[in-house]
Order: sequence, then C-alpha cells, then structure tokens
Amino acid sequence: MTQPVRVLLLEDDPVDAELALATLTRAGFDCRSQRVDSREAFESAIAAGGWDAVIADYTLPAFTGTEALAIARARDPLLPFILISGTLGEERAIEALHAGATDYVLKQHLSRLPPALQRALAEHRARLQHFATQHALEASERRYRGIVEDQSELICRMTPEGALTFVNRAFCRYFGLAPGELVGTRYLERLPAEAHAGVREAWSSLTPAHALVEVEHRALDREGKLRWHRWSVRGLFDESGRLAEIQGVGRDVSELVDALQALRASEARIERVLRGSIDGFWDWDLGKNRVYYSPRFREQIGFAGTESFATVFSFQEFLHPDDAPRVLQALRRSVDDGQVFREEFRLRRADGTHVWFFGRGERLPSADGGAPHFVGSITEITERKRIEESLRLALERLRQLSRRVIEALENERAYLARELHDQIGQVLTAVKINTQAVGRHLAEPAHRARLEDSIEVIDAAIGQVRRLSLNLRPPQLDALGLEAALRAHLQRQAETGKLAAHFTAARLPEALDADVQTACFRVAQEALTNVLRHAQAHAVWLELGADTGALTLLVRDDGVGFDLSATGRRAATGESLGLVSMEERAALVGGSLRVASAPGAGTEVRAAFPLRRAPRASDGA
Repeated sequence: MTQPVRVLLLEDDPVDAELALATLTRAGFDCRSQRVDSREAFESAIAAGGWDAVIADYTLPAFTGTEALAIARARDPLLPFILISGTLGEERAIEALHAGATDYVLKQHLSRLPPALQRALAEHRARLQHFATQHALEASERRYRGIVEDQSELICRMTPEGALTFVNRAFCRYFGLAPGELVGTRYLERLPAEAHAGVREAWSSLTPAHALVEVEHRALDREGKLRWHRWSVRGLFDESGRLAEIQGVGRDVSELVDALQALRASEARIERVLRGSIDGFWDWDLGKNRVYYSPRFREQIGFAGTESFATVFSFQEFLHPDDAPRVLQALRRSVDDGQVFREEFRLRRADGTHVWFFGRGERLPSADGGAPHFVGSITEITERKRIEESLRLALERLRQLSRRVIEALENERAYLARELHDQIGQVLTAVKINTQAVGRHLAEPAHRARLEDSIEVIDAAIGQVRRLSLNLRPPQLDALGLEAALRAHLQRQAETGKLAAHFTAARLPEALDADVQTACFRVAQEALTNVLRHAQAHAVWLELGADTGALTLLVRDDGVGFDLSATGRRAATGESLGLVSMEERAALVGGSLRVASAPGAGTEVRAAFPLRRAPRASDGA
C-alpha cells in the first residue's frame, strides 16, 4: 500500500505495540503511528484529530479499550476502531461491537489485524461516500423546489392516471388549498365534468416523439368560479418508452379566451382588447391575403413602428429554420382543413435574436359572408422553455442521484449479508461445535444442563444472524433468481406471521436485468412487511408473471385494509413513506406501482417492470 495510514495506538506494552505495527507493515501498510498509554494522552491525541484508525488494547492498568471507544465515538462516530486483546471473550467482543467498535482481534491471532484494518478503512470510505451522495441529493432537491416554487405559473406533476404528486405555491394559492390537501388527489377533481374527456384525450396522445401537448379547459378556482386555463403538458417517459409521469405548466387564460370570442363578434371591440393584452394577435383575411397584427404582436418581434409588417401574412419569413417546415405544415392544415393551430416556434426579432412563442389559431367564417379569416395569438414562452429545461435537468439529476443511493444501499446490504453469513455465522457455528464437544465429556447433570442451555442460545443467535442476512440480501436472488428468492421470502414471512401463503409464478425469461430483479424483490419485501405489521391478515397471495413485455408483481391480503387518501396525505408530510419508497423503487427502473385498498377490504399492490434481459458477454461482440 502506498497511501500512508495514520494510526493512533492505545497500548501500555511497547513490545505488543511494535508487534502490531510490524504485522501491519509486513502486510503492506505504511503506518504513521502514535502510541499512547493513558486516558489523558488518548484524549489529547483524539482531540488533535487527523487519524485514519484507532487500534486499542482492551485492558490497560488504569484505562480500558471500551472507555477509549466511548471517547472516540463522542468525537467521531465513524472513525474505525479496532480492539486487540489476549483474553477477550465472545460475549465481551459482541458487547464491544454493539458499543460501536469496528472489529476486534486476539493477540494470538494478529494475522487478522491487517485484513480487519483494510476492511474497516474500506467501510469508512464507503460510509463517507454515502453521506456525500445523500447530501448532494438533498441539495439537488432543494434547488429543484426553489426553481418551481418561485414561478407565477401553476406547476404540478402527476401520475399517468392523474394523481397529483407535486404542486407549487402558485398552484396552491390559485385553488386555495395546502399541498397536503392537493397531493394524492386527482387533477380532474378541479375541472368540471365536461372538461374531463378532452384532458384525458390530451394525456393519451403523449408519446416519446410528441411529448408536449397544449391543453385548454375550464377549471374551478378557489371561489368556485369556472375559469379558462391553458396548460403545457409534457410527458416524461422511462427508458422503455412507457409514460412514467406528467408535468404541467399552466396559467389562467380566461381573459385571453374572452378576447378571442370578442374578436369573432366585433373588430372594433377586439382592437380595444388587444391593445391591453399581454399576448400578440393576428387576423388574416384569407381572401385578400392581408393581415392585421396587433401592436403587442409587432412589439414582441421588434417591429412596433413598421407598418409594412402588417400588409401580408409574412411572419413565416421570421421563423427559425429548424421550426419553419413543421410550423408551416401545421399552418397549411389549419387553413385548408380547419384544424386548430397550436404550435411552439421561434421567431427572429428585428435585432436578429430568436425568441420562443406559443401560437394558437383557427379558421373562422367571415362575419359578412366573405372569405374566411384565420385568427390567432402568440405568447412569448422563452422563460417557460427555460424553466421546463431546468425542471427536466433537475429531475434527471434527482433520478441519477436516487439510482446511485439505491445502488450504494444494495451493495452495502449485500456486503453486510455476506459478512453476517460468512464471518459471524461461521464463528457461532464453530462455538456451537466446540461446546457440544465439551458437553460430551461432562459427567455432572447440572453442568450438562447449563451447557445445553448455552447451545440453545447459540442456536438462537445463529438463526437470528441467518434471518438478518436473508433480509439484507437473500442469496437466492443472486444465485437462483427472482422467483426462488420471492418464494423463500414469502414462506419465511408467512411462518413468522402465521399466515396461509399462496405463491404462483409464470414462466419468466432466463436472464432478467439485475436492477429490475432487485427492484421487484424490494417492492415485494416492503409489501409483505406491511402485511405483517398492519394488515391483521389470515392469508397472503404473491403472484409473479410476464405480460406484454412487462414483469408483473401482485401482493394481496385479506386484512383490514386502510384509507389510501389519508396515507397519501401522511406521506406528503413525511409521516408514512412505505408506499412512496415502493413507487420510487419501481419508477427508477422504469416501472410503475398501483395500490388498491379500503378499510375492511384488504390491500392489493400491483407493480409492473420493464422486461429487460440481463446483458451477456456475447452482447458486446
């Protein structure tokens, strides 16, 4: 090892200290050490800081290793701390580990010291990285919320079914409700019944190729009045092209709609309305090929004092080259076929810069029976486009950080499971074998009874270690696959809760993506844990299947059920995060989750995951 390791050595025997350091040096460690042998010297050295690890003798004349451990933990809860003793019993060793020691080594087995130190340093680095990742995730979430909360537009996010998952302050002010009263409810509850079909149709039209639609509808404001809204609705799709979430940016456009209706009735009245409007309007006489552009229209493009700009329908000359083919094609469909024109595009201003606009228009019959007119409006959306891009980037960063946190968590769980099974489990098994061997040579019944009781305690400890290892990361998941892991976990949970367990599984692909398998297992694990804790059920069913390109999971019980709305509100305040964690697990691999429950009706958890195959070595050939 080339990186120096700063070691604080608490040892009253210089010979033992030199022996420990020599063992580490032979193993390749470059130790920069300081030996102390009293409480005062140890406290002073710990206070000075800068240590990579502490190696402490368990017993000193006037000071103990456990006392030193308490001092070190008060200063640095994560600092690696290894105890060395010549007579440390198993019970005291476990107590020391529970008190915060990283590991312990017997003096007669100093060869274990280098791997113990190497493992402790690696764990310390992993924990520091985990904390740094968690801090970055929290900072990203604060930045994301800061962006959307300061906007005057109504901003919300919802599931593909329309359940609100986030609302900004402007949204709450408009509808007169707190975030906790809105999150978890249906967006369509804010709309009159006649608007539902149009909104659902707009949502269903979202595709990865056409991820943005503009929707206009009426909604009930905080006073119960019907107001016109214009929403830019963007679909967020997972890697498999499945709609994962809907994001909306909207505002009250009642005044704009009223202005368009007034335009159809009277040019004189529309002139007065247009002069005070924040949007730009046009009225194109298709028979004469002449256009009226409102003052605001010309002002937004930088031609406020240019009359010639208002002679022919010429704004296509100012379209950005990348937008012109699409916009002109949509314009021709509107003019020729009567389709409503709704497009986003960039126009070149008089100073040569390009600005984003949203244009809306339609062909209307002339009031005097002549040639029809094509009327419409433009709204500058440069700031909205910037916000949407910021939201997209922030959301992607948030998802990336979430993936890293979960990956680190799964790696840590797998590591701990292996350590529990391979190290502590084997040690306990060896202790049991040795104890049984000693028992065969005891003649007195009282001693044999005490020894048999000790063996039962060891058996209980071995069982607890096995259960902890299986809950952290069942070996079946990596060795035998998802079906075997779920079957075994269901059986264990059913035995624990005295439930009747029913398991069915369809034929699955031979190799599933590891992330998908882990996510599916964790969702099932959380659902079964909830059954044991809250459901008061008599039976539980787990079904695993593959349908239309998706891996499906169903966990249901015959328990007492619960109020989904109340649980959603508690989740919004951070009180109940079980369902949120399952939803996030599924979403991070491109899946979805739906929960159905009601008091007295049991609970049903359905999840779907993309049916991706695990990569093979031959795939890269």
